[in-house]
Amino acid sequence: MIDATMAAFIEGPVMTVLAARDDALRPSIGRGIGTRCLAGGTLADTLVPRALWPAVTANLHPGWPLALTFVDAASYQSFQVKAQIEALAPADAADLDLARRYRALVMAKLTALGVTNEQMAWWLSERDLMRVRYRPLDLYRQTPGPGAGSRIVAGGAPVAGGTP
Repeated sequence: MIDATMAAFIEGPVMTVLAARDDALRPSIGRGIGTRCLAGGTLADTLVPRALWPAVTANLHPGWPLALTFVDAASYQSFQVKAQIEALAPADAADLDLARRYRALVMAKLTALGVTNEQMAWWLSERDLMRVRYRPLDLYRQTPGPGAGSRIVAGGAPVAGGTP
């Protein structure tokens, strides 16, 4: 589902926003702090600090839908993954290493764009991390301009002409 090129993008220093919903379909959002693709792109993990995003983390349950948007702050290139949650777990040592690498890369990238450490430090927290494992189902191009909103992958299979 997630090919090597897309995996390199979403595992890189991109802004990550998770969106979920509750039983009444009220939306909630939060930010991720590191993503890894697994099993040839058929699964992925994103780390979320529970203390910062209690509403969205309360709405994460195996089998429920999840949307994740990945944005390169320098180019505005962005993609959205629609997924199904597979599992939730507290972060382990490997997850903390991923979060620390992500944080260093994002801080370097955003600093180069003029964002101060004080502006970004609060949401780049490694405290109380939760690992969200999900199965990507659909992928959409969300970069502003022609092609925004077009589906690249549907139901886990590439769409004809749907190139990133």
